[in-house]
Amino acid sequence: MSAVVEVADAVAALLSAGGFAEPFDATRTYIAEHAPEDLLDLLVSVVPGPLGIEANDRRSDWFDCTAVVIVEQFLADPGDMAAIDGRLALCEEIADKLRATSYLALTTLGQGLLKDVEIDPPYDFERLRTEQVFTAAIAATYRVAKTR
Repeated sequence: MSAVVEVADAVAALLSAGGFAEPFDATRTYIAEHAPEDLLDLLVSVVPGPLGIEANDRRSDWFDCTAVVIVEQFLADPGDMAAIDGRLALCEEIADKLRATSYLALTTLGQGLLKDVEIDPPYDFERLRTEQVFTAAIAATYRVAKTR
């Protein structure tokens, strides 16, 4: 299995385990943009993101594997500040849980060490304006050692 896919699977499992003010199931996928009519309920997807590779020693490399958590929901009123505030708070909760889990248990690669969590931009203004869909991406990068 690809290292970046294994990290995305583990992040989806971690988030689906709960501990959030609003429960949800995170699903690992490759395409995380859905039609507004499919987003009446909150949808959280995890997609494999960028992969960086650098030499560690003669026998192994460091793989910096990024999993991108996509939070989407249709908003009947895109100007509803309370609804947007709630989605942004959930994104911060997700980032907090990722940051609190410094080591990610992986199936074949041992553990991934959290390197970085980023929410940039906080949400997709254009999609909210044109489709009434709140969309945010939280990127978490984990470093794993992989034998050559």
